[in-house]
Amino acid sequence: MRNLLWLYALGLSALAGCSSNQAGAVGGQGGSPSSTGGAAGSSATGGSLTGGAAVGAGEGGMGGASAGGGAGGGNAAGAGGAAPSDAAAAEAAGPACTLPTTRQTCAMSMLSKTTIIDFTTYAATGTWGVSTAGDLTGGTSPFQGPGVPELVHTVEGAAPDTSLHVTGSIPVNSYAGFVLWFGPCVDASKVIEMDGAQATTGMNFSIGGSLGGARFKFQVQSSEDYPVDMPNMKGACLFPTCDSRFTACVSPTVTLLTLPPTPTLTSFPWSGFVGGMPVATTTGAGVVGLQFQFECISSSSCAVDLRLGAIVLTL
Repeated sequence: MRNLLWLYALGLSALAGCSSNQAGAVGGQGGSPSSTGGAAGSSATGGSLTGGAAVGAGEGGMGGASAGGGAGGGNAAGAGGAAPSDAAAAEAAGPACTLPTTRQTCAMSMLSKTTIIDFTTYAATGTWGVSTAGDLTGGTSPFQGPGVPELVHTVEGAAPDTSLHVTGSIPVNSYAGFVLWFGPCVDASKVIEMDGAQATTGMNFSIGGSLGGARFKFQVQSSEDYPVDMPNMKGACLFPTCDSRFTACVSPTVTLLTLPPTPTLTSFPWSGFVGGMPVATTTGAGVVGLQFQFECISSSSCAVDLRLGAIVLTL
C-alpha cells in the first residue's frame, strides 16, 4: 500500500478527464466516483432491513450522477437528468489516468473476527483497528462536492457502545460522504473459526438519526467492481476509457431514504447490495472498503446528523 492516497474528484456529472487528487490519510488509495448521466431509475434497491430503516427502491438518481471517494474506491450509480459539469476542477486535481491492461489481484485475506470496525479504536486521523489484537485495520477518506464542507466525524461513548457521530450540511443537488477503507483486500464472505470457516450472510450495525432530506447510499466496495488502480495495486475492473472509468465500474449498493430517529441495530444482507458493474451483487468476497454516501435530493440543503455503531459480520 502506498503512503499517498489519491482521492478522485468528481462533480455532479460524468468525469470528462481521468484525474485524481491527494487525500490526507495514510495507507489507503483514491476513491472512484461514478455517474450514469441520464439513465432513469437505475439506483440500487435496498435489501432486507430491520429496525425501521426505510428502503429506497429504484428511484432516479441525483442530477445524472453520484460521486464516490476514498480509499478502496467508491462508485455508486446515480440516475436522472443532466447536471452541471465539474470536469475542469476534476482535470486540475491530479495526474491523468492510464488505461489498465492487467487486473489487480485481491489478497483475499481471511478474517478471524466478525467485527469489521469497532469505533473504540477509531483515531483522530481516521485510522482504525489494532493489528496486534487481530483486528482488521484501515482508515478513512472523505469526499464531497465542489465547495461542500467535509462531513464531521466524532467518536462518542465508551466500549462496547462507542459510535461514530457524523454531521454536516449538504447543498441541494450535491453530495458528501466517506470511505472506511481496508488495509488488505479481504474475504468477508466467511470467518475463520477453530472448527473451520463459517459463511457470513452480510453485516449489521446500529444506525440512527436524520438524513435531512438526503439519500443515503451504503456500498460494498468489491475488488471486482473497483477500477484498476495500478499505483495502489487494487481493483480488477478494466475500464475501456478514462471517461467511462466510473460508469463501467460500479459498487453494489443499498439505498435508504430514512433512518430510525435513534440508533437501531440494522441488518444489511449481502443479497441486498445490487446494481454493481461489471458484477451486479456481492457475497462479501474481495472487499476493499465500505462507502457511506449522502446525496441531497431535497428542495433545500440537507442537514445530515447520524450515529453509526460497530460494523459486524452476520453469520
